[in-house]
Amino acid sequence: MPATQKTAKLSCPPKTAREAKLKKQRETEWLEQNQCAIEAYRRYVDKHGLLSDTYRTFARED
Repeated sequence: MPATQKTAKLSCPPKTAREAKLKKQRETEWLEQNQCAIEAYRRYVDKHGLLSDTYRTFARED
């Protein structure tokens, strides 16, 4: 292959601007729809810690 020829191996084709805009819109809608659940989970973790905390083999620095 000549050095001047550039190739790119992509696992998926590049997104069009329209696809990127739709993806961003779906992400925003999902966050809005799930905001209460996300906040409730954060409060739970703040109060009780993560479920995996008892299985950690390393120290957590705060």
